[in-house]
Amino acid sequence: MEWPLNGIAFSSDKQPLGYVLIPGGLPNGSDRPLVYSRCDMTDGLFFRRDEPEYAYYSSDGSRNSQKNMKHGGQFYDVARWQPPNRPGPTTQALP
Repeated sequence: MEWPLNGIAFSSDKQPLGYVLIPGGLPNGSDRPLVYSRCDMTDGLFFRRDEPEYAYYSSDGSRNSQKNMKHGGQFYDVARWQPPNRPGPTTQALP
């Protein structure tokens, strides 16, 4: 990540970083804060609901080959959390 003089954060491909709160997105019902970039996005902007991410990810988490996975930008969880169960990878489009 690079920090230009005006203080706005950018990803390595010069895309600005965004921040979003997903209402009720955490297992305890509180809002889920995510930082994201449109870097590597080829299938619309979406985040995974099945796992927290503490390193950027850009794929749907399926067991498909990297070539056959959806790529919906890069997301990073700001809050620490753990899913109550692991139903398998699920995604949701960013509103």
